Amino acid sequence: MDDLSNITEDDTREAVTLRVSVYGTIVYVAVYTAITLMCVFGNALLLVSYICFGDLREISKNYDMFGLTVTDFLTGLVAMPLSISNRLLISDFTCNARSRSHLFLPAYVFTSCAIALLLGRTVDRYIAVSRPFTYHVIMNSRKTIKIVILGYSFGTVFGTLPVWIFGGDPHQWMLELEQYDGPILKIHVPLLHS
Repeated sequence: MDDLSNITEDDTREAVTLRVSVYGTIVYVAVYTAITLMCVFGNALLLVSYICFGDLREISKNYDMFGLTVTDFLTGLVAMPLSISNRLLISDFTCNARSRSHLFLPAYVFTSCAIALLLGRTVDRYIAVSRPFTYHVIMNSRKTIKIVILGYSFGTVFGTLPVWIFGGDPHQWMLELEQYDGPILKIHVPLLHS
């Protein structure tokens, strides 16, 4: 943060600078690159296992786990690198309220989808525990696929809310700790100023 004290708003609009020192950037990128690679490769192994072993596809409860694996794989592949660069760079593109929400869009959508799929998985496990003898009749493959589709649909709609700008200035410059107080973003961050 010390690097930002001598930067004026006009200077940052002309060039791309870092939010933290070079050393801080190296540490930040190293840690999050390791996490991102583990996320991508771990979920890639799960996807390959699911594709290669037909027994995994025949168990209806694995459809929702496959959907969650795809979501987590895309989070590591797309959302995490965009979020890392968006948090580190100060430029006209990364600090503009409209483009900033678009840069975080994959993170919003994939996180919302993952939460919706986990909620569906929780309901599935509740049914399995509360009705163990009739579980296979209640939860068949078709219902599990419907739950996955519903989870992706809800997650996509809820995750795209921050880019639907219903108020505020879409050209607002966001620098340092200044928060963009668009009303839709408050849905995702209910305790923003508590």
